Amino acid sequence: SIPRDTYVEMSAKNREELREYGKKIPSGGMKINAVHSLCGEYGNEYLSRQIEEMLNIHIDYYFEIDLDGFVEIVDLIGGVEIDVPTNMRYSDPTQDLYINIKKGRQTLDGKKAQEFVRFRRFVKGDIERIESQKLFLKAFLKKITSSDTILSNLSELISVFLDNVNTNMTLKDAVNYASYIKDMSADKIIMETLPGDDNTPYRHYENETRSLVNKLFFDVEPAA
Repeated sequence: SIPRDTYVEMSAKNREELREYGKKIPSGGMKINAVHSLCGEYGNEYLSRQIEEMLNIHIDYYFEIDLDGFVEIVDLIGGVEIDVPTNMRYSDPTQDLYINIKKGRQTLDGKKAQEFVRFRRFVKGDIERIESQKLFLKAFLKKITSSDTILSNLSELISVFLDNVNTNMTLKDAVNYASYIKDMSADKIIMETLPGDDNTPYRHYENETRSLVNKLFFDVEPAA
């Protein structure tokens, strides 16, 4: 997980390409969520490049889901069971966002699940919201990988997913990867957050990030 306020500097090559596309890209640094918004229809491509440069990895596929698609996919699988860690109440009429979820174990439908992952009225703001999103993702994956109902309706799930998601993955690839779902275990999926400070913008720690990436992606333990 990469905090939305993470400070990044776009390469001169990428800035020049985007300016040729008619995009107004400022010189100097910016928050990483600005990369997506400033690049418009090229947002996913150049955001992927930015993350590749920051983490020194290759990204094969990107997936962008809108709010309505998120609700539809969660409802399709029958909701997600989560032990909500705290009462969540928040209102923002400008976003048409009204959150009201009580603490405790419950099954969240699509609308409530969207409220859960968007809530950010925590002491540490976005960093704690990321932890909520991880909690949701693990519960979502557990539902997907453990439900016979989901596996028996996999084609419908893939169809709804591709209808609501902007991705560079082909339908053929999606079907091929989906065949591995039955062999996945949500308990074995590792989720980490980009190491950094608690300021805004969020400055990531390059040495700690390198060690984390080496361990997760390349199975290299940091030196003593």
